[in-house]
Amino acid sequence: MISAIGAEQTLTVAGPIAWVAVMALLLGAFLFTRRHPGGGLGLVVAALPLYQVRGSLGLPTTLLELLLGAVLLGILSRWPAYKPRWSPYDPWLALWAGGSLVAALLAPDPQQGLGLWRAFFLEPVLFFVVARTVFTKESARPIAYGAAAAVGITALWTAALALGGTALSYDGRLTGPFQSANFLAHLGVPLGLLLIGWPQRLPAYVRYVPALLALGLLAGSQSRGGVLAFAIGAATLVALRSGAVWLKRGAVVALALGLVATAGLTLVERSDQYSTRSVLWKTALEVVGERPLLGAGPEHFQDEVRRRMGGDEELRQFVIPRAPDAHNVFLVTWTEWGLLALLGLLGLLGTAARLLYRRRDAWVPPAAAMTAAIVTHGLVDTPILKNDLALVFMVVLLLTVLPQAAKRRAA
Repeated sequence: MISAIGAEQTLTVAGPIAWVAVMALLLGAFLFTRRHPGGGLGLVVAALPLYQVRGSLGLPTTLLELLLGAVLLGILSRWPAYKPRWSPYDPWLALWAGGSLVAALLAPDPQQGLGLWRAFFLEPVLFFVVARTVFTKESARPIAYGAAAAVGITALWTAALALGGTALSYDGRLTGPFQSANFLAHLGVPLGLLLIGWPQRLPAYVRYVPALLALGLLAGSQSRGGVLAFAIGAATLVALRSGAVWLKRGAVVALALGLVATAGLTLVERSDQYSTRSVLWKTALEVVGERPLLGAGPEHFQDEVRRRMGGDEELRQFVIPRAPDAHNVFLVTWTEWGLLALLGLLGLLGTAARLLYRRRDAWVPPAAAMTAAIVTHGLVDTPILKNDLALVFMVVLLLTVLPQAAKRRAA
């Protein structure tokens, strides 16, 4: 059977009938991918929200991970027609995944750390390597269709939960199937920008309907960081596609002001007498000062917050429940996955910026817009370190190494 449990609206797969259905789905994905490798990768993107469907096959796993595994096996079965290709990201991916592996192995709970490392680092890297190989030979259009489907699934799931009265957080914000309203923005904003900026012809129901749904999810989430991320990403998209010098300069100014506003606005928390993020950032810097190489270990930052707050009951009441991590993608990477992983992340972002600066084709606007949105929201949250969001980040990197697209988008 499949039953909803917990505040995250997680679905648990249990019982032989449910597992038979899952295995049939995976076999179908494997066979489909053997015939259509690009389509299989599109299925993975479409299944991003399905990391919430979970079960256990010896180790805890998600439907997204199982589907990704089936698709990777399908493409591997096409060897040597699809061989891995070198990319400028490879050294930084190795540092990003290798450094985080060291932190996971040396964490207070290595088993938990390795499980998270598999989902947040290993599987996304494998996805990037395979997608880079496949879409060098094939059209990347399945990525767009997968993004549209992912937004649609999230919107339908959220609507179903709303009808049941279980889609709102304690402060009235829309959460959908996720444990945080911000995750709706993390998923919807970059995928919406991807569809709006896609440089090839797409049907209106693929380009605009999912983009409008993503905006609706963003509005319901009331995510201030998400709104600023979308504004900056959209400004970047418009400026780069227009070619007007004044728009490009305006986008740079908007980006700078938006980054300052993102940091400033989030220092004032909703109806709290304490600024949660300022406390978390201060604690993160203390953790970095004590353990600069490995940090506190995966999922152990909250323990550090609790230890430092001692007997302060008000801080425990307001801050600790909202302190699973440092709420900044760079600080979270450092405090939970170590300095080497942070250097790998900075290398990936730096390489993306360099490639986007050098390219002159139609892939630049959507890739730059998604990068701007993710970095902006990453200053106040963690839009990368999560199963589905790590794959979205890999899609951003993928766009920067795709073959040259037409300079003018097809009407």
